[in-house]
Amino acid sequence: MNQDEQALHELDKASLIAIILELRELVMQQAARIQELEDQLAKHSGNSGKPPSSDGLKKKPAPKSLLQVRAAVARLSQQAEALVQYAPDRQRA
Repeated sequence: MNQDEQALHELDKASLIAIILELRELVMQQAARIQELEDQLAKHSGNSGKPPSSDGLKKKPAPKSLLQVRAAVARLSQQAEALVQYAPDRQRA
């Protein structure tokens, strides 16, 4: 048994209860502070009034590859050509 444990064994019941109540209050304060900090971490510009610049550094979405862009352009061109063929009586501008 170390000196701290020995000192606790020598205290009367009222002193021990006072220490327990003090520690309980400290634990409750720390739990509230932890909750505050977790709430702050959970906030970002999407769920609060904070500006996007306050979100900090985060990974940006990957840019589309050139192949993806070319494929999208090709699809749009095919759709546009189909529309032109569907309405042949309209003049092209």
